[in-house]
Amino acid sequence: MRILGRQPARIAAALCNPSYYVGLLEVAKVFHRPLGFYYNYVFHRGHFPARYSVRTPAGEVSFDLYHIEDLLTANEIFARLDYKCSKDAKVIVDIGANIGLASLYFLTRSRDSFVYAFEPVPLNVERFRKNLNGFEDRYELAQQAVAVRPGTVDFGIEPTGRLGSLADDAREGSVSERDYQKYIKVSAVTINDALGRILDKSGQIDLLKVDVEGTEAELVAALLPEIRRKIERMHVEWQFTENPIADTHVLKQGGAVATFYRIAARALQN
Repeated sequence: MRILGRQPARIAAALCNPSYYVGLLEVAKVFHRPLGFYYNYVFHRGHFPARYSVRTPAGEVSFDLYHIEDLLTANEIFARLDYKCSKDAKVIVDIGANIGLASLYFLTRSRDSFVYAFEPVPLNVERFRKNLNGFEDRYELAQQAVAVRPGTVDFGIEPTGRLGSLADDAREGSVSERDYQKYIKVSAVTINDALGRILDKSGQIDLLKVDVEGTEAELVAALLPEIRRKIERMHVEWQFTENPIADTHVLKQGGAVATFYRIAARALQN
């Protein structure tokens, strides 16, 4: 049974989460024409594709949403600030970039940041580029999945485009309530190779965001210490019961998104 298009457990979890109410208040500050956003968000409806605009430190920016699920993503990123990014973050990595909303949020925090994005689904890549029109010189987008092992892999996709994941993960049943309509072949790069190449250029990563619908914990655990020590902060959409990288980062679990803060080099030496 669904209520307003949502599972009852999902509604109950949201109502018990303070960030849900903070996000709804922030909608009025951030979104252009917030009443229309509120209506579509609460009643889980709307006509798509649709264009939305938000106020940012870089001015007002607009983007296209293609499904009601994209509306939820826009709220999580621009109002609820699930992947909160400071103006001091200059080198940012977006793993699981989808249609580009998180990357757009990151690039509008300051005028001199740069995003390295990874997204394997061709349709999402096309939509990403459209949503980041005008920011082409400030991002690098790789049409690849990020995984523990490299190669060509099966990737499950569903109608919204929001919840795709590696097929092995979907078939093992860890991705619940999801109807994958088909599987496509995508190129996968290991997380250490992907981040290693970025570090060769930049020297450090100020913010790493990981949202890959099922293998987040596996990716974090696979990070090599020499890579981790050069990542200041990580936002990972996963509920961790323990910190898998406690030797280099402190874990703060907040709702569905965990944040890892790098332990200062001086503290590591003591």
